[in-house]
Amino acid sequence: MSDAAASAAAHPRREHAAAILFLGGVAVVWVVAVALAAAGHGGGEHAHHHHAGAAPSYLGLLGMWAAMMVAMMVPAEWPLLAPASRGARRALGSYLLFLGLLAAWSGASALLALGHWALAAGGLTLGSGVLASSTAAALLLGVIGLFQLTPLKRLCLDHCSRVRGPPLDGGGPGRSFLAGLRYGTTGMGSCALLMLLPFACGGMALAPMAAVTALLAVEKAGRPGLLAARAAGLALVGWSAVSLAAGG
Repeated sequence: MSDAAASAAAHPRREHAAAILFLGGVAVVWVVAVALAAAGHGGGEHAHHHHAGAAPSYLGLLGMWAAMMVAMMVPAEWPLLAPASRGARRALGSYLLFLGLLAAWSGASALLALGHWALAAGGLTLGSGVLASSTAAALLLGVIGLFQLTPLKRLCLDHCSRVRGPPLDGGGPGRSFLAGLRYGTTGMGSCALLMLLPFACGGMALAPMAAVTALLAVEKAGRPGLLAARAAGLALVGWSAVSLAAGG
């Protein structure tokens, strides 16, 4: 076999190995996120027994939200980040794009953790992380559902669809990083309220995380994704109305 043929044969293997390592890293992040929530960093069960006024540590919440953010967002962005079918230069662009996404997700995680800490410090959440007031939880479901039906939600999804394949092999490393930062910020505009769903139902546990992850991934599928977003919105609004009618 010639050197050129050997190189061509090795290239797909390297790409597949990189993809496996990347997905393995995501799996580890999922384990870490669930473990942090179960350990009480997200207002878990042992936090339920803390005396009034004792709030989870902000750094613990930040770590949990950062892990949850990566775990829930990466599957939705995998088509954008997958190193398969790319040369070394484009693979580098993918990694820099990912760093830009991480920067945007980290900023959102910091804000979510701050809000979570404030709610817990005020005694407004249960041990699981769900809002203590069932009426507030039902209203939050309605707000999330209504946002799914707004033109702003559609605008964010349309923008994400238009930049599913940003150029990763030109303009220098800074271009890929900034593209990831802009894309990640727009993505946060689309899904930020969905990230609040655990406060309304399920708490900081695997089931609500998995549900949000699945919906985020489906929403990236162009027009079918928009329809799924609207269907989820209507379901959440209906759930909210039923909960409120039943007394929260």
